[in-house]
Amino acid sequence: MMLATCDDRSDTRENAMGIFRQNAGETREDYVRRHWNRSGVVANGVTLVDLYDRIRALEARVAELEARARHDG
Repeated sequence: MMLATCDDRSDTRENAMGIFRQNAGETREDYVRRHWNRSGVVANGVTLVDLYDRIRALEARVAELEARARHDG
């Protein structure tokens, strides 16, 4: 799900006013990583970032195992 988007100028102005929006083309993960420490913007940002890191590690491990299976098989 994408949140409302805006250009860089309005993003800077809105951030100064306490309004946070997901940039065009920005993934939800990137948005969470950008605002992980903003109270009220990202619910429990530290936990979400940790989960994203764990998912990346698992995806890398799966890719490694799949490559090894293709090589060995």
